[in-house]
Amino acid sequence: DELAKKQEDLQKKTEKKEASKEELTKKQEGLKKEFEKVKEDLKKIDKQNNELKDKLNLESTKPKEEQIEKEMTEAEQELKKGKNKKAGENQESAAEEMEDRAKRIRESLDQEMKEREAEDYKTLRQLLENLIALSHEQEDNMIELKQQPGYTPRFIELSKQQQKIKRDAEMIEDSLLALSKRNIKIQSFVNTEVGKINHHMEKTIGYLSDRNTY
Repeated sequence: DELAKKQEDLQKKTEKKEASKEELTKKQEGLKKEFEKVKEDLKKIDKQNNELKDKLNLESTKPKEEQIEKEMTEAEQELKKGKNKKAGENQESAAEEMEDRAKRIRESLDQEMKEREAEDYKTLRQLLENLIALSHEQEDNMIELKQQPGYTPRFIELSKQQQKIKRDAEMIEDSLLALSKRNIKIQSFVNTEVGKINHHMEKTIGYLSDRNTY
């Protein structure tokens, strides 16, 4: 975390008295302003996440942020009093809290993404199983359709069955596309599978149209 490193560097300068009280105080005030900006950015990210239909379940870092802000404020006050040792302790604590906060955010995000990925692949597997079952149904339906001598009652029944297969295929297609939007790793695969679904459906519809059923 870049801000934590800056705080650590300032802590070392404070304890070694490498700058004047005024200069150290000014730098501490600057870091506090930078932290305020980081907090605002996190609020925006959190707001955007909450607006998502399928939001990420991330651990709150608000208690950490409040502690960091407290340590930075106290460090600033101690610097103004010329108490470099005490200010250095507050700065060290603030830097450690920043590092811990950044670590928690990374771990929370990693854990959430792993869980989501596992869930996505489980859903993908189920959808593909449904798709395989539907393709067998489609194949059986087409074989029987081709065996019909003409516009028979059975042909009409099979045509209706084909409409149901088409609707089921569209539902699977929608689910696959929705899944691919939240997992970029499977987008290419999903697009290929969706292309196959559409190709087979178009061939079947073309066949039925040639038989003057529509």
